[in-house]
Amino acid sequence: MTSAWVMLRISITGISLSKVDTCQIITNFIPGSCQPHEPVLFYYHTMNITYAKDKTISAQQFIDVLKRSTLDQRRPVDDAARIQCMLDHGNVLITAWDGDKLVGISRALTDFSFCCYLSDLAVDESYQHKGIGKELIRLTHETASYQTALILLAAPAAQNYYPKIGMDKFEHCFMIKRTE
Repeated sequence: MTSAWVMLRISITGISLSKVDTCQIITNFIPGSCQPHEPVLFYYHTMNITYAKDKTISAQQFIDVLKRSTLDQRRPVDDAARIQCMLDHGNVLITAWDGDKLVGISRALTDFSFCCYLSDLAVDESYQHKGIGKELIRLTHETASYQTALILLAAPAAQNYYPKIGMDKFEHCFMIKRTE
């Protein structure tokens, strides 16, 4: 029975858990135990999401996930050359994959010392509410360095999401909008 617990995958975070992590979760339900006790009712959904740092993707893959996330409404998806330029000049790219399907992306610009601007956070609508966006943000901040302040401009539909995952709303932000 122990080997079955090693293979457990949790949809809350969308990442594989080791035996030690699984025991910690069980300990939270059964104090002082690292072995499953009967009856233990533990629901989980199998999801094989993998995350990659700086994996090269095409402009078309980026456009596809932007469309499946609805972020395409605020990105130049009809201009593949501009999308490619966005990919070429960001310096942090974290992707989420379900097999060979790109289901999420975080693209950021950072100095790795003081600030990190998370320019694009997109998760396929059918994969949302599974912790993928939160993990993409965590990995982006980890990659940029926890010494940085992670900053983003929220899409109108996502205004209530970011406080739920521990981000503070900052009222004193200014912007010069793009002209083209």
